[in-house]
Amino acid sequence: MGFKLFHLPAAQGGPLVKLAGYMRQGASTIRILRKERPDIVWIQAPPNFIPHLLMITRIVTGKKFKILLDCHNSALRSPWIDTPFFAHSAKRADAVIVHNDDIAAKASDLLLDGTNIVVLEDPPSTLRVDSASGAVGNYILVPCSFADDEPVDMVLEAARHAPGLQFKITGRLEKARAKGLLSSCPENVQFTGFVSESDFNDLLRHASVVLGITTFEDIQLSVANEAIGAGKALVLSGTGTLTRMFSDCADFFDNTSSDLITVMKSAMGNRKRLEERSIISASQRAESWKARVASAGFVSQ
Repeated sequence: MGFKLFHLPAAQGGPLVKLAGYMRQGASTIRILRKERPDIVWIQAPPNFIPHLLMITRIVTGKKFKILLDCHNSALRSPWIDTPFFAHSAKRADAVIVHNDDIAAKASDLLLDGTNIVVLEDPPSTLRVDSASGAVGNYILVPCSFADDEPVDMVLEAARHAPGLQFKITGRLEKARAKGLLSSCPENVQFTGFVSESDFNDLLRHASVVLGITTFEDIQLSVANEAIGAGKALVLSGTGTLTRMFSDCADFFDNTSSDLITVMKSAMGNRKRLEERSIISASQRAESWKARVASAGFVSQ
């Protein structure tokens, strides 16, 4: 879309380390604005204090750049939604971007004004597999962050009762260990640890099925877009949001180990059909996304 990309990663560590990291992020943001003098700034939240800096910078510099505030789901949940004056800043952005209709309704309630809320679903990934039915391993890929909404223990329970299914679960081992997941891991489950982008893409390319899990109703799961963009068979938790968004290309289960086993065995047996659905869906979603971006005017000048 013509934007120049700056990635300011969050610091990893305790509260003081994170606080220092947020201060560095804020200072870096101001330096970038002063150097680049942009016409449009597209910023991701959280952290929810960044819109405050943008508003102040607009006032101080007199440069009336547009602000597109891209709210990931956690920006609208505690503790981030409790950031002082966040709603005040968000209402003064040129657009508050959210990623599905359920979050749009939530944002409208929290921010008290839905006039600047725009729904822009994530597009499919651009990873392409030369032959979706080619060199595929006999495993189910489960990308995780080990957040509270991810029922990983349910996946482990399913694995214990279905030894013929092989699972590979990505994510930081220290977080999995802290939740006691490694001590109760059956032999047909491999925790890969946090992997590089290239290694993750290899895992994605060679997976038989990709599994996305959540218990939160408004989560849309980035892995769904990654899977269909790669033309992979996809199984998702059957929340209302996910079934509305991905009913054309995914199979769903009801977040119980028994139903996961049933649906996963079916998906493994019908992998080619699910791959074809993903490929068709990715093409349609990419075109729809381009049209939405054009109509919303989200193009850097």
